[in-house]
Amino acid sequence: MTSGDLAAPVLDYPGRTERASRSPTPTFEQAAERCVTERQRDPDTAWTRQTEVQHRATFRAFAEHIKNKPIGAVTRGDIAGWLAALRTSARTVNRHAGALVTLFRWARTVGLIDGKNPAEGQRRRESATRKRHPFTSAELLTLLEACSSAARRQAELDAASRPEVKPRRHTVATALPWLVWLGAYTGARLNELCGLRAQDVRETDGITFLDLVDHGRRLKTPAAARRVPVHSELLAIGLREYVAAVPRSGYLFPGLKPGGPDGKRSWQATKHFTRLRRRLGLTRPGLVFHSLRNTVATALHEAGVPEVEAAALLGHELRTMSYGLYSGGLSLVRLRAAVECIRYPAELTDRPASRKTPLYPAK
Repeated sequence: MTSGDLAAPVLDYPGRTERASRSPTPTFEQAAERCVTERQRDPDTAWTRQTEVQHRATFRAFAEHIKNKPIGAVTRGDIAGWLAALRTSARTVNRHAGALVTLFRWARTVGLIDGKNPAEGQRRRESATRKRHPFTSAELLTLLEACSSAARRQAELDAASRPEVKPRRHTVATALPWLVWLGAYTGARLNELCGLRAQDVRETDGITFLDLVDHGRRLKTPAAARRVPVHSELLAIGLREYVAAVPRSGYLFPGLKPGGPDGKRSWQATKHFTRLRRRLGLTRPGLVFHSLRNTVATALHEAGVPEVEAAALLGHELRTMSYGLYSGGLSLVRLRAAVECIRYPAELTDRPASRKTPLYPAK
């Protein structure tokens, strides 16, 4: 017997056959397609249409850059080099980086890669001008007065400052004044307000509130499902009468139509608000509709409202064990007290007498 006749012994042990028969590592494109398919299959985790389109574009572009190598062979250097070569804003670069972080996190979870996520820590510092800022009192006065005066001209109302209560025809133009006033006194996101149905304005124990729950519409986070009491200023300008004049089974703002990649009802309202803001000269960097949310948060903060109550109104997550995990939430009575702390200069509403004594001591 020669040495060539000797064969190394084949050791049999648990798991050997499974590892030996494991399919080869998929290419980046194959892995990306599988990730998207699995993500979109579950309604609870599915991306919006716009996010899906953006992520797919990121994956295609990066796959081309790395010549579609196996996903397990992608390095931090591959990602850093691609991001550095992009001729675009830091915000867009960070969107691409975020998409890759999501993909490689999924790939690690399902066992396609080992070790650290190569896309982590690749974000760029964004310009301070991208930060959203609250409106100043003067800016807010300009904005609310514009919405009110426009409504007065359309409906030939008296001197009372209010959006149109019973528009002859519902349009984006008749919805926008209400959206601005609601944003200024609830801090709700524009898409949340645009998606409201008339039946979402409810009343319990004499407290009128917006029921921002998931009735077939996508909420940004689980904490976004909440009840927000309606501020007395909104009732004073006729919100209850407006709601009564809208068919109960329909949208609160029927003049808004879905638009954009995601079919969002806020699509047209966003564009109309931007045009209004620019026409009013409110062009300071960081001012958008979402700035009303910042404005409300600032008003609550200045009034000394506890953060747990502000978070409940704004739909922010509480990352604490006692309140965030175990609490059943605050009562409408307590939330109404917090909402009424949202106060702006009296000239905004021409109703100085409606100003109430603060329910919380100012800081």
